[in-house]
Amino acid sequence: MKVGNRWVQKITKRFPFGALVFVQTLWGATAPAELSYRVLEKQAQDPSLFVQGLTFSGGHLVLSTGGYGESKIQKIDPSSQQVVSEARLADQHFGEGIAELNGKLA
Repeated sequence: MKVGNRWVQKITKRFPFGALVFVQTLWGATAPAELSYRVLEKQAQDPSLFVQGLTFSGGHLVLSTGGYGESKIQKIDPSSQQVVSEARLADQHFGEGIAELNGKLA
């Protein structure tokens, strides 16, 4: 399928991410590598938490939870499963995922 440059420019201005995916599809982007995994251990978790994100940073699990008035970020010791520190978000914020970038959590 041939697509003119003007059309691509127009679409990328309105929908940058969607257009990128579409353009990659048109020009045959390679599929991502297939990964596999193995469960090493299962750990219990508070079922009342609405988990939005989980990462491993500085030897700790970092968990972010969502819910207006309930959102928080917890740093958890993986061996004892104890919460080492916790920060609550203001009631008007709904926590989402968490990631580490350049040594900082976001």
